[in-house]
Amino acid sequence: EQQGITRAKAQQHLVDKILLLIDATLPETDVEKEILATFGEKVIKIYNKIDLLKDVTHEPGAFYISAKTGAGMDELRRHIQTCM
Repeated sequence: EQQGITRAKAQQHLVDKILLLIDATLPETDVEKEILATFGEKVIKIYNKIDLLKDVTHEPGAFYISAKTGAGMDELRRHIQTCM
């Protein structure tokens, strides 16, 4: 993970957005915090596994999906298409 962050830092001038896939059932990790702190506005936060949660508190600007059920995927796709 650390090697990936190092590579991303070196190449960050080449990208417009970074998709950060986060397991919604777990607390935010140190690596996720570092990515958010390093890349800031370039990061699109995507919380996965919402099908396993009873209540989902939506963070403004983040996306909530279930790779298993497909929930939220259309909204995420539309957003990615408009910001590219």
